[in-house]
Amino acid sequence: MAWRHFGLAVLLLFVLTATSLAAERLDGVPIVRRVDLDLVPPASEQRFWLKAGSTAAGQPYLVPVIVMRGAEDGPRLWLSAAVHGDELNGVRVVQRLFERLDPKTLRGTVIGLPVVNLPGVERHSRFFPLADDGGSLVDLNRVWPGAEGGADAARRFAHDVWTGVAERQVDLAIDLHTQTRGAVFPLFVFADFRDPLAERLARALGADMIKDDRGISGSLETAFMAVGVPAVTLEIGGPKRFDHDLIERTLEGLEALMIEQTMLAGMAPIPPEPFIGREEATLRAVTGGFAEILVDLGEDVVAGQMVARQVDLFGDPIATYTAPVAGRVLSIATDPLREPGAMLVRILRAEVD
Repeated sequence: MAWRHFGLAVLLLFVLTATSLAAERLDGVPIVRRVDLDLVPPASEQRFWLKAGSTAAGQPYLVPVIVMRGAEDGPRLWLSAAVHGDELNGVRVVQRLFERLDPKTLRGTVIGLPVVNLPGVERHSRFFPLADDGGSLVDLNRVWPGAEGGADAARRFAHDVWTGVAERQVDLAIDLHTQTRGAVFPLFVFADFRDPLAERLARALGADMIKDDRGISGSLETAFMAVGVPAVTLEIGGPKRFDHDLIERTLEGLEALMIEQTMLAGMAPIPPEPFIGREEATLRAVTGGFAEILVDLGEDVVAGQMVARQVDLFGDPIATYTAPVAGRVLSIATDPLREPGAMLVRILRAEVD
């Protein structure tokens, strides 16, 4: 009888263990609280669902994470996209890069988070949506590295992503973005040139323009830089669409960067010389109305040049706008309807010795 009870206990333990293991997978992908890169075998790729934060109903968000570990040890490169939920070009960049890489020929490790702000993406929103006080919005790229027990769900979510993947596991970081709705960037990099390796990363990407920038408090780039990880923010065009030309250019730039960092074999092409500046001048609408942008993205302008005008509902002119400085057009409004304070044209001022 005792052996029978023992056998039943073993069977029950097996069933409970199997059920527990099954409950920790979704579509065959393990659900984890932390992705330990050392546990990924060399020359392999693994996928994870990272538990992060909590919905108002008490369920964790599941953030997709892809890890490819090469046959040889080397730099650990972080790639993240859709920290802002309406910025989608980077999503396809991360997905396609893993399609192009081979773990057998890779040196080092690539960590990809194709969609960070999952609730924002699902709601077609730039922001991380909160349910408190009838609903509010948080810019997720202003709260990194988050906080355990933070003031809101966004900060707790960021903390779980940071400690679950990034913390003490990353050597280099590229955070992929686009302009937000109603505007567009070229292929453009924010980088803090005080860090020589961050400058090298920025130049290797083959962008059209670079801003030597000390970063914004709470951005993912700045959070990495604060812990000694060289990082840059790469802007890839406009929101809510796949720009296939810019996606392909970004992939080529990332592969060149990986060659430069000895993660891939080969000889990196010499990138074109980017336009580099340290200061922006932003022209904003002084009134509501329909805007006509009179310059193109990447166009050189001189101080005093007319760059935009507005008309009212009847089509009568109501405002004109001239460039306050000489430089290159960094961003333009693509949505003609502009309310007071909305961005019309942004100019990157030329670097001056």
